Amino acid sequence: MKRKPLSIVRDYALTGTGPPRGYACSKSMPEIIHTILRITLLVFCACMLVRWAIRKWLSSVTRRPLRVSQSVGPQVPFSCPVCNRKAVVGSTYDIRETTAAASGLECGERHATVIRCGECQAESYVRGPSASLSDLDHTEISRRIQAVEGNLAEWRRSLQDFPDVLPATGEVAGRRLTISAVVTRLHADRDKHEDVGPCLKKSEIQRIERRLDVSLSPSYATFLTEFGDGAYWLYGAQAVDHAHHVDWLPKNRPNVPARVTYQGSYVASCRLYCLMTEDSNGGAWCWLPDFTDENGEQPLGYYDSDRTVHFRVNFVDWLNLLVEHKDEVVRRLDKDGALGLG
Repeated sequence: MKRKPLSIVRDYALTGTGPPRGYACSKSMPEIIHTILRITLLVFCACMLVRWAIRKWLSSVTRRPLRVSQSVGPQVPFSCPVCNRKAVVGSTYDIRETTAAASGLECGERHATVIRCGECQAESYVRGPSASLSDLDHTEISRRIQAVEGNLAEWRRSLQDFPDVLPATGEVAGRRLTISAVVTRLHADRDKHEDVGPCLKKSEIQRIERRLDVSLSPSYATFLTEFGDGAYWLYGAQAVDHAHHVDWLPKNRPNVPARVTYQGSYVASCRLYCLMTEDSNGGAWCWLPDFTDENGEQPLGYYDSDRTVHFRVNFVDWLNLLVEHKDEVVRRLDKDGALGLG
């Protein structure tokens, strides 16, 4: 039997005369509805796929340093905000950083002037090019540093409602800190610590890295070689495990689930190794090697009994919070009391 096109059959149906003899409708009404639904579903899935691809691409377009140039300026006197020395001589540097998107295209430049303290080696941002600082006295230079610190501190206070997005930049309280500067302050308070381990050699650190099959953060390695191999107590509040005892989280806690929640997603617990296995609150500070930045620095997260990893903080920031407040770091970060630490 010949089949009439659907449009002609429809016209015959509207006129009431029916299809001509020898012709029949090629599709029934349920089949037509099912076809429309299938097409609609395919279009919807295609739109969702395109939306996901666009969001994935946008999330990957993050700025990263493409190249950094640094020129040395004159030495100037200033009052260091870290070691609190007055009229100490510092070296100035003009830094020019070209940033690029994930695609590799240049997308901007950042200029900054930094003064490095000649005593504690801490670095502070200052307004103005380094060449203009040689004509200023230490009081004016210190005023400019404080102005920059005030702006940075205000910006960080605006992040207090979002502790999980603490930037891992080594800028706490408005200062650009180095691990050596923080270690210097830890040494100054040596009598306030208990059972500090001996400083490790690079060969010992390499053995630890081979055992864990992971590279330690450069700042953590510096802490181990310049300050010591952990401590039972730092300031009577915070413990840091000896590096020779450091291991992956599931080996220290057999009941930990295979996956734990982290920043709205999941991370394998076998990819977390401990800086400190268990504190007085029952939590553990863990390294997150899968989130290593371009400088080789791994962030720290706090694993709690709710099977969630909270916060994301750079090790230099973590140590500086401890030095500044002389209290458990997690209590400094848990500003809204979400962890119920009491």
